[in-house]
Amino acid sequence: MDPKEINVSFFTLISTLASACWQQLGKAPSPEDGLIRMDLASAQSTIDILLMLQDKTRGNLSGTEEKLLEDVIASLQENYAEAAANGDTL
Repeated sequence: MDPKEINVSFFTLISTLASACWQQLGKAPSPEDGLIRMDLASAQSTIDILLMLQDKTRGNLSGTEEKLLEDVIASLQENYAEAAANGDTL
C-alpha cells in the first residue's frame, strides 16, 4: 500500500469500522473487557455503513483507497455469511 495514495483519515475510518465489525462477528475480542461476543444485527449494520460509504465516495478515491474498501467489505461479508449460515451465536 503506497502511503501517498491513501488518506490517513480515510484509512483510520475504514480500519475503525472494520475492527468494530470483526468484534460484532465474534472474531475479535472487545477492547474493553477482552470478551468475545457476537451481534450479527450490528455486524450487518456496520457492513451496510461501509457499503454506503463505498457508494457515496465512488469516483473520489484513489485506486488504493478503493481497493482497501472493496477488500474490507468482501472479507466482512464473507465472514458474516458464514456466521449467518451456521446460525452462530455466542
